[in-house]
This record gives sequence, C-alpha cells and structure tokens, in this order.
Amino acid sequence: MNAQHFILDVECSEREKLADAALMEKVLLELPELVEMRRLTEPIIVEGAEHNPGLTGVAIIETSNIILHTFTETGKFSLDIFSVKPIDEEKVLGYMREKFNFRILRKDLFERL
Repeated sequence: MNAQHFILDVECSEREKLADAALMEKVLLELPELVEMRRLTEPIIVEGAEHNPGLTGVAIIETSNIILHTFTETGKFSLDIFSVKPIDEEKVLGYMREKFNFRILRKDLFERL
C-alpha cells in the first residue's frame, strides 16, 4: 500500500502561538478529523529542550501520525503528516492558516512506499 507524506515548514509572525500548548492540543485534536483520519489516542505534547525551546506534539492516527514541532526562538514550525490514506493538502493549509499567520518556507507532498 502506498502512503503519502506531507511536510510544511513555515515562519510564523505570531511567536507567542508557538509556545501555546492548548493551541497545539486543539490543532492535534481537530486536524485529523478535518482530513478524515481517525485519532487513536489523545495528543502527546512535550516542551523542547532549554537550548531549543518550543513544543512537540504528536497525534497517532489510524493511518499513521501527525507531528507538529514549534521553535519559539526562530519563530518557525514544522508539520509532518504521514498516512496511507490520501492527504488533502489544501484542507491542511487552510486550517493551519486559520490558526497561525505564516510564510511558507517549504511545502511538499510526496509518495512513500
């Protein structure tokens, strides 16, 4: 079965949102449903190391995982969605733009084995 991997790296102008664990949890709860994927667990969110502050959040979904890393010092975040189900990249981008004001640094959707 082929899978897809969606990668989004951005620079966010609202750095305070990158340290907001409640916002990250909301994103990791809502994003799977938006793209019609079923979450298998509650999101896991941890704080970054002192030398690399930010948050990392993981949502385990029936078809694989969604991971969001934020970097408060640089104002950047990275979103990875890996799934054996097709990923609607436009829905993901629209949703993330509702939550964060950002400039895309890298966006890629590619096939995996």
